[in-house]
Amino acid sequence: MKSLNPRVALVVAAASVVLAGGGAIAWSAIPSADGTIYACHPRGGGDLRVIDKEAGRRCTSFETELSFNQQGPQGPQGPIGPVGPAGPQGIQGPQGIQGPEGPKGDKGDKGDKGDPGAITAYVAAVNADSIGPAGASKTVLSKTVPAGTYVINAKLSMTNGDDDDITFASCSMSAGATGLDSTPSINLEEDAFNVGSDEVIALQGAIAGFGGGAITITCGVTGSDRIDVSGIKLTAIKVAEVL
Repeated sequence: MKSLNPRVALVVAAASVVLAGGGAIAWSAIPSADGTIYACHPRGGGDLRVIDKEAGRRCTSFETELSFNQQGPQGPQGPIGPVGPAGPQGIQGPQGIQGPEGPKGDKGDKGDKGDPGAITAYVAAVNADSIGPAGASKTVLSKTVPAGTYVINAKLSMTNGDDDDITFASCSMSAGATGLDSTPSINLEEDAFNVGSDEVIALQGAIAGFGGGAITITCGVTGSDRIDVSGIKLTAIKVAEVL
């Protein structure tokens, strides 16, 4: 791009004044769309003539085409502006679809062996008692226990001290109103039972969810005599469950 001498610049300025005052050349075409101003300068010397090249104007063969730009050189970059305020928080997006199930984890280590559970035993004993006369029934032992699940064992001995009379006896064990075990009627007559000998009776049972109360052993005698009972023992063991 060629520079202008002072005379040319003066002519351009004068032409600009004429154009601003309502000359025949339209402002919209000078300068051109890219900001370039085109002019023709006589080769033999003379005044500079500004043309609208976008409108089809051209220099003659006796003129030299000149062009120059209104836009100055690019200035240095300005400083960075301050950070603007934060915008408002956006609305929460929709929930994503559930992901696939993960792989099965490895089997964990075997845990330590737990401590043994507590066992509570309720025990009762009576050295001796007697039942009679014939037809009598008597509770020979009773033990009160709290609510729970129990395994119960009992044992006693029966003796008929008379060698002449026929005597039958039987015993049963109950927890509250629930019967747990019983013996059949036992013949204590001399021919079936040696005088002075003991007949050992064993009773056992279990009850789950007992509401608490007395565990009893009751014995009865039939015939014409009485019997003696001794060594009466009962053990009720409280457990977690009965399988």
